[in-house]
Amino acid sequence: MAFDGCYPRQVREAGVVHRVFVRRAFCRRCDISEALLPDFVLHRRRDSTSTVGAAVLVDVGVELPEHAAGLYRGVPERTVRAWRQRCALRAAR
Repeated sequence: MAFDGCYPRQVREAGVVHRVFVRRAFCRRCDISEALLPDFVLHRRRDSTSTVGAAVLVDVGVELPEHAAGLYRGVPERTVRAWRQRCALRAAR
């Protein structure tokens, strides 16, 4: 594999949108290019893993530190509700 450029991506956490650069890797043998996402970035989601995790944990009754509850500040309520529903459906499996 070899690095094959990068692209900008927006990640939201605690109501602030951060700009990060995601590197791409290219496999000459497979002829495939893949994005190498950092561990705090979710595939096809604008919000960070901490943001989604805090919102879901609050819903199941886990007590979080004061600063953790502010992680999903600025996220539309509809989005938070969708995260919680998706996790509830997957937990049943």
